[in-house]
Amino acid sequence: MWHLYEDVLGDQWRSLIYRKTVNKLRSLPYKVTSVEQIREMYGVGKSLVKMVKEILGTGQLQKLDNLKAQVGEIQVLGSVWGIGAIQARELYKKGFRTVKDLENYSSLTSMQRMGVKYYDDINLRIPRDEVADTEKFVRGVVETLAPGAWVNAAGSYRRGKPTCGDVDILITHPDGSRFTSLRCCTHSSHLHLLCSHQDLLARLGGTQPDMFMGIFHFQGKPYRRIDIKVYPRHVYAFALLAFTGNDVLNRKIRFLARVKFGYKLSDQGLFIRESKKKDVWFTESIPCETEREIFEKLGLDYPEPHDRNW
Repeated sequence: MWHLYEDVLGDQWRSLIYRKTVNKLRSLPYKVTSVEQIREMYGVGKSLVKMVKEILGTGQLQKLDNLKAQVGEIQVLGSVWGIGAIQARELYKKGFRTVKDLENYSSLTSMQRMGVKYYDDINLRIPRDEVADTEKFVRGVVETLAPGAWVNAAGSYRRGKPTCGDVDILITHPDGSRFTSLRCCTHSSHLHLLCSHQDLLARLGGTQPDMFMGIFHFQGKPYRRIDIKVYPRHVYAFALLAFTGNDVLNRKIRFLARVKFGYKLSDQGLFIRESKKKDVWFTESIPCETEREIFEKLGLDYPEPHDRNW
């Protein structure tokens, strides 16, 4: 129960209370068969005694069943593109329970409205061949903007998975002087160029100078989520590593970089700590041309992308 309060409901206090109680009961040298065995135990209040009594008597806990139902509804709201865990909890408090409930909610952002409208489509898995076709098409359009650019589909596609949740495309150019031209491809005028080709990007999401986030509709397929990110060549290896994943690998190597070497690893580079007392980092990254070099700098064997599905 404690992990539901912590991970979904964001209630750290209740999570801590339940976690301490569970650990305390687990540490007992005997199996609890009666509430009398725990009634006077320090830190176990009346409400917890009542719950233990219910579990012993019925093998179930109604509070837990209700909590799981609540958590399930919050998770559904949070699965809408653009709605995070915190906002999902707020929407739940306002009475929203399903994606359909959100259809006429005027306070949603444009991104969230698209997430609601195309919810069913963008929660379908994307076959590898469809990702490959999308990558090929984007590469062709980018080539008209900056000939010789590198265009790579990352994420689970690069890890060899048969299906993907969305399409992550990273772009750079080996010639640093062409980076400005590449960044232009995430601006609306060049997104229009993409839109005009077979409706690749049928609906636009938020944009930044070096990133596009949107929903695309390609060759009559379902609507899909796509992120296009443009990086300068000198940090491309770090971006490729970060957005290939998986998340478990990223967390582990970033933790190792920080604890073992005092480095900060991100999609922007590998940075040395400037001050041992504070999290202050040098702004210039340790240079790495390839992912393999990053692993070498951390004293790790290089895993091929298909070996990163931890």
